[in-house]
Amino acid sequence: MIRYIFAILSVALSLSVSTPLVHAEPPSVAIFDFDIGTTVSSRLKVTVNKSSSNVNFETTRQTNLLTNKLITKLTTSQEVKVVERAKIEALVTEIELSQSEMTNPEHAIRIGHMLGADYMIFGSISMLDPSIHVKQLPYNAGRTKIMSLTAGASVRLVKTETGQVEAAADLQAEKKVREINPEGSLNEMPQTFQDDVFSELADKLASNIINTLVPIKVATHAGNTIYLARAGLSRGSRFEVVKLGEAITHPDDPTKILGHIEETLAIISVTDGLQGMSKAQIDEWISAERSIPKGSICRPIQEE
Repeated sequence: MIRYIFAILSVALSLSVSTPLVHAEPPSVAIFDFDIGTTVSSRLKVTVNKSSSNVNFETTRQTNLLTNKLITKLTTSQEVKVVERAKIEALVTEIELSQSEMTNPEHAIRIGHMLGADYMIFGSISMLDPSIHVKQLPYNAGRTKIMSLTAGASVRLVKTETGQVEAAADLQAEKKVREINPEGSLNEMPQTFQDDVFSELADKLASNIINTLVPIKVATHAGNTIYLARAGLSRGSRFEVVKLGEAITHPDDPTKILGHIEETLAIISVTDGLQGMSKAQIDEWISAERSIPKGSICRPIQEE
């Protein structure tokens, strides 16, 4: 199956980019503090039996929490180099530009060079939907408290060399728990519960950023087993294996690469996430040749 990729795409739940990014060494990234989207509510809806009310829901902590967790995830991955946050904060204070102004190509190029970063990550919390439902249990057995939180974030990956947005993503994470006769206030959502949601969201963001900057590649192929040049992949994760072909260039500017001709070779799933690499099995052959060259790209399949 041959596909033609002509432009940068923005799709939900995965970073998209027109052509795989290639680096001789781990790329460096500067992660700027997340902000709150203008349409995001800062109210927590609390329903006790049939009576509802709204209470204040702290959002400043959420932006710091998500920024810190994403920095930690990317740093510990060792797949990218992360610019120190203190260096970024000092520069932001000095230049006095808003996030939208910093993503302006002219400013982005200058800021990226000042930080020594190959890429800059700008993001915002695009969705917060917290709720608490408290109901009386039958036979005077007490109360049940159901907490739910859905959090979403939008990110943009800006390349310092060009000042252009290389990729974008909009991801979500959610959690819901039910407690019987819980301790503490009925109209409060514990910080540990919120931390779990934002930790999952940071995991998704980090995974997509890493897979965009440092694509997972096939190290070798033996029989039905594929060895992937990425350690610790989750068992059961599924990927589309793609071989890149001839570059597609702009008709008016042959030096500008729009993408590549792609051939999908197979669908694979991870069987073991090892310390130095991961092993996968072939679930379905797409290519009639039934061959997977070394260096083929593996793209995560988003399960519905």
